[in-house]
Amino acid sequence: MKAKRLAVPVLAVVLVMSTAMASGCVASAAGVVDKVELTAALSEFELSAGVMTQALAAGADATVASQIKGAKADMKTKWQAVMSAAKELDRPDKDAAEKAWRNMEHAIDALADNATVATANAALMPGIDSLMAIEAGLWNAVQTTE
Repeated sequence: MKAKRLAVPVLAVVLVMSTAMASGCVASAAGVVDKVELTAALSEFELSAGVMTQALAAGADATVASQIKGAKADMKTKWQAVMSAAKELDRPDKDAAEKAWRNMEHAIDALADNATVATANAALMPGIDSLMAIEAGLWNAVQTTE
């Protein structure tokens, strides 16, 4: 039951990520050159992150480390495409985005092979929150940049 309570916020996070329009910590991304490229990269990253989200929504006793670790390489490739598309980010914003990914990657790598949904949620939520804030700012930049 506790894991299901944790899964609901995780699913909400994905929903917010896909529709985020609020400004985030990359509000200075107004210089983004190619909105189409960035929109496509953000959408691809969200699809890739969906594998992890589905794993985190599994039953309470499910072990999810293998699914999450398996999704990491594709997520990394997609996040690098987002960073490439957001080439006009100010350096502090780019540093924050790179740090957010590194923290997420380290959290995924640190998951025990027998990590359950509850354990994985607790370990990954700070990284998910950081990436979500960066991504929300990028979505906002796509929406507001002429």
